[in-house]
Amino acid sequence: MTQTRNAFLSALAEMLELDSNQVTEVSVLKDLPNWDSMAIVSFIALADSNLDTLVPAGDLVKCQTVQDLINLFPGKITGSPIPTGPG
Repeated sequence: MTQTRNAFLSALAEMLELDSNQVTEVSVLKDLPNWDSMAIVSFIALADSNLDTLVPAGDLVKCQTVQDLINLFPGKITGSPIPTGPG
């Protein structure tokens, strides 16, 4: 099962009860309202239902940004990442 990057970001924002424009790949998880231990449990359920993937809690707690969350699902989240500037 795959999901577009935009759908993933929208689902994450909805899970956190935020507007979709408040959640981007560069968002720092600890700075997002409602990102707490309950959100981690909810995210594990979200990943299971939307991406058919069980995320080990140990991997999840190491994530610092939304992009880190996306990186937990290689090949399952489609779409181009946001530009990171001149390379």
